[in-house]
Amino acid sequence: MKTIRFKKGQGMTEYVLMIFLIAFLAYIAVETFGKKIRYGFLSAGNKVSGICNAETPGIYK
Repeated sequence: MKTIRFKKGQGMTEYVLMIFLIAFLAYIAVETFGKKIRYGFLSAGNKVSGICNAETPGIYK
């Protein structure tokens, strides 16, 4: 009986660790690339609407 309960707890612990790792990596990705992606979409939107603003940084700046 103890072996079965131990394996259930081990599976749940592994699941929690995987969820934490995925959330942590998503947070790091947003912190790293968030501003570049935001400004890229802003720049594209401004070009589509005909507004060309030199103060809006591009994705490659």
